[in-house]
Amino acid sequence: MANTDFSSLAHIRCVTAAKTATTAFTEMYAESAPLSGRKQLMVFNRSGKKVYWSFSSTATAKTANAIRSGGTLTLSVDESIPVYFRVGTDAGTARLIISEMS
Repeated sequence: MANTDFSSLAHIRCVTAAKTATTAFTEMYAESAPLSGRKQLMVFNRSGKKVYWSFSSTATAKTANAIRSGGTLTLSVDESIPVYFRVGTDAGTARLIISEMS
């Protein structure tokens, strides 16, 4: 069996936090700002509601992409690319788990 070199994994950083989506498109990340050197953003929709996401803060539910209840989203985006989320209903909130990896 060949030896596997895992030394590159020592430099990976991952931050995760629970966030709340509201009825307005809001940029979200795990900490107070996007993770420096971010290469990937993962979102888990823990709510019983559909959540919409977009690269634009002026998106609408009709122009945005949906994450179903219990669904996940994985994007390869660096920290310079904002990603916005909102709950899929006209009222209420949705609980999301946001993870960023560098």
